[in-house]
Amino acid sequence: MMVYEDLYNITVVQNLARMRIAMFKADYRLACVIRIQTIYRGYITRKAALQLVSAIRIQSFYRGSFAREAVLKLVSAIQIQSCYRGYSVRRQVELLHLSATSIQSLWRTYSAQMNY
Repeated sequence: MMVYEDLYNITVVQNLARMRIAMFKADYRLACVIRIQTIYRGYITRKAALQLVSAIRIQSFYRGSFAREAVLKLVSAIQIQSCYRGYSVRRQVELLHLSATSIQSLWRTYSAQMNY
């Protein structure tokens, strides 16, 4: 009977050893799976962040272009207003000059007739 007990004990020890080896392998596989998932999630996150940065960059270029165009239109409008106001003032000054010249001419005529 001793032989059977020894065989049984050997079998139990082998079973425990194999179970322990299987648990180590399962733990190692789990650690590998977790590492792969971590690397993949980091890759996906970096890719999403890069897309976000690219989208922000495109939006900023578009907004800058739009703002420069708006400023150019505003500057153009200001230049047109400036030119018109200058023209209007020059026209008024010319009319005032003609009026003053007419008044001076009439006064000199009147003065010359009174002194004659």
